[in-house]
This record gives sequence, structure tokens and C-alpha cells, in this order.
Amino acid sequence: KIINIVNTLILIFLSSSCGVDTGNAPSFANSRGVLWSSANLSETGNWRGLTYGNGRFVAVSYAGSKSQVSTNGLNWSTGNMPSSANWRSVAYGNGVFVAVAFGSTSAATSTDGISWTARTLPSSSNWVSIAYGNGTFVAIAYNSNVAATSPDGITWTARTLASSSNWASVTFGNGTFVTICDGGSTVGGTSPDGITWTARTTSSPGSWAQVTYGNGKFVMVSWTSNRVAYSADGITWTSVTTSITSFLGVAFGNGVFVAPSYGSNQALVSSDGISWTTRILSDNKNWTSIAFGGGIFASLDESSSATFSIY
Repeated sequence: KIINIVNTLILIFLSSSCGVDTGNAPSFANSRGVLWSSANLSETGNWRGLTYGNGRFVAVSYAGSKSQVSTNGLNWSTGNMPSSANWRSVAYGNGVFVAVAFGSTSAATSTDGISWTARTLPSSSNWVSIAYGNGTFVAIAYNSNVAATSPDGITWTARTLASSSNWASVTFGNGTFVTICDGGSTVGGTSPDGITWTARTTSSPGSWAQVTYGNGKFVMVSWTSNRVAYSADGITWTSVTTSITSFLGVAFGNGVFVAPSYGSNQALVSSDGISWTTRILSDNKNWTSIAFGGGIFASLDESSSATFSIY
């Protein structure tokens, strides 16, 4: 399943136009998923959660007390979480990073990704994903109908999802929070505020792993099949069969969606979420989370080794 994943390698590619400052990273112009390189994190750990904000990538570890921070995707620094926990997901909004932990009441906030302060969620639940939108953080829990909202990551209020399910991911776009689940006929739910939720279904249920928003569409990927799905509103979904399989992450940036394939050296790239092109990565690894920022896509891998290559 997607919960117990160990990630210590990161894969990056630059997809910016000329002139974007990417620190010490190599300068690729308009690569759009073509040119890739790889680098080590500064700590080993079960890295799973990844986001971008305040000019940096921030990663948190599943079963650990460390975080990782990078301004360029290549050079990483170590931060300290407030406790050792199964830190599963991290999001950025309103000037703060907020992380949530699986199987606990643990949350944490940080302005820089290095120094963290312990916070408390409303219940001990399998918190699996967090997103920020419209001035609100929304966290959802796996195998439950449990959710929580917060304006700042400090004060949390318990919420109830539209149904009990294996919720896997939440995102925000076009004024709407969208959740997806891992299996079942209910593909997910929608909410304008993270408080009131409506269940949504699909004719193509599956083991959906992650959802993101970009270019006027929500896009979700499956971790067990060669399928992605897209939707303009998070209500009506259309499934697409792709040339490669097994995705645990998807992100949007610089006009493209990117989804690396778990256990391979390939990724899918699309500008519209409908037509997808296969790209070759710099390494054959178990690629998981992916995030975009500063002209770079960074993706976590569950391997304990790393190489660096550019082509």
C-alpha cells in the first residue's frame, strides 16, 4: 500500500524558463520534463511528505524526527521535528509549513522547515494528507470519515467527510477542496470550505494515490494500474489509459503535470491531463511524492542510494 514507504533519494528536473533563480542547480531552459538529475538528502529516513513554499522544498519523514529542506532540489539541510512520529504529509500556506502524522494526534508547524513546533489534531487518526486553500488547512484521515480544518495549523476543528473510506489525498483548486480514495466506488469528495463535504463517484473506481490541480483541471493517478483521471470540477471524472503504470505522486508546474512511475526510470508528462508523453528519468527507482517550485520538480524515492546525472 501507499502508507509504508521509505524514501531517501530525490529526483529533480528543471522546467523553468530562462532567468529563474534555482540556486546551485544546473540551468536548464524549458526542459518540461526532459532533463533530469538526482541528488542525496542529507539524512536517511522514511521520507514521504513533500511540498514547496517560502522558496524551498520541505520533506518530512514517516517514522522519524527529522525534516529536510532545500532551496534548489540538490543541496539539502536537516531540520528537527518536535517528536518522532509517522509524519505523512506536509503543506504550505499563509507563511507556514504544516505537517500531520499518521496514527496520532500529532501536527507540527514551521516557518522555515527547520525548526518545528508541536501542535495537536482533534483526534488520534490515520492522518494521511493535508492541503491549503482559501485561507484554510484541511487534513484528512485514512480508513475513516475524519477530517480537520485550521486557519493557521495551530488551532484545529474536527470535521466529518461525506463517507468513511480509505482517503488517500486532498488538494485545492478553483475554489474547491477535492479528496480521493484508495479503492471503492466513491472516488472522493468535494467541499468549498473543508467543512461541508459531498461524496462523488466514478464509473472507474480504482486505487487512486494522489490528486493535484493545474491548468483548469484536477488530475489523479493510480498506484496499481496504468490509469490517470481528470476533472474540471472534482465531480465528473474521465479516466485515461497510459503507456506506463503505478504512480504514487503527481504535481503541476510550468504548464505541465508530471507523474513519476514507481519502480521504473519513467514518468508521464502532460499539459492538459488528457494526452500523456513518457519521459526517461535519470534513475530506475521507486519514485513516490513529487512537488514543484522554483522552476524545479523534486520527487522522493524509497531507495537508500543516489546518483547525480544530467542529460
